[in-house]
Amino acid sequence: MDLGACPKSHTERLKTEFLAAREANPSDPVFAKFQTEYENNIFAFVDECDRRIRTAQRRLEKTPEENAKTTNLVCAAGFLIRQRLTTCRLCRCVKLLKSSWQFRAERKKLRPSVRCLSALLIRLSAESVQASKGRWKSR
Repeated sequence: MDLGACPKSHTERLKTEFLAAREANPSDPVFAKFQTEYENNIFAFVDECDRRIRTAQRRLEKTPEENAKTTNLVCAAGFLIRQRLTTCRLCRCVKLLKSSWQFRAERKKLRPSVRCLSALLIRLSAESVQASKGRWKSR
């Protein structure tokens, strides 16, 4: 498994200076910190490799039948979601139709009243026309 180049810079000159300084003063706590950091980096690298191996093994554990079953379940869930959305849209349409039908029923109930009002308006306008003719004649 190739993780690419190390992001830290390691020149030969720095390495020789480090080794010479460590030989000169091996009890310096700075070198213990470097050793601890080195070990932590190695452990992190090993943990990352283990994680990738576990992921690959889990992927390999599934058989083609299980993969097909999972795919079918996802497709069925998508179908059910689309069906539910369509049902919701139809319910909204039915609700709009019901309100339209209720409006028509109310309008039918009001038709006689509207006809009476229309007849009354026609009669009143006719009377006002006759009254205005009478006023014009009397002048």
